[in-house]
Amino acid sequence: SLMTEQHIRKTLEQTLKNSTTIECTTDPSSTQVIDHKEYGNTVGIAYITVSCEVGRAKFVTKARLTVGKNDGLARFIAISTDGNVWEKNAQAFEAMLNNVSEVGDERYV
Repeated sequence: SLMTEQHIRKTLEQTLKNSTTIECTTDPSSTQVIDHKEYGNTVGIAYITVSCEVGRAKFVTKARLTVGKNDGLARFIAISTDGNVWEKNAQAFEAMLNNVSEVGDERYV
């Protein structure tokens, strides 16, 4: 749902803003795209990008939210890294985000 997507986006923004490890020098900004692509046994819901400046560098978090076609369970994956590292490894990181459906079928009660 839209509320879930917005909650995840705001949570990612707050995590960057409050991190003592990353130490953003600007407030985090974000974009959210509706995602209806199919990824194996899941269908996309949202693709979220959150970033902030860290001095002269940039820190990026990208996340994908999907739902299982057969089980209806939500799946979430996020990758965070320095902006330069993201650019150098974008293809590998995008492949990881696109394989969110490969997450095992563990169930937590």
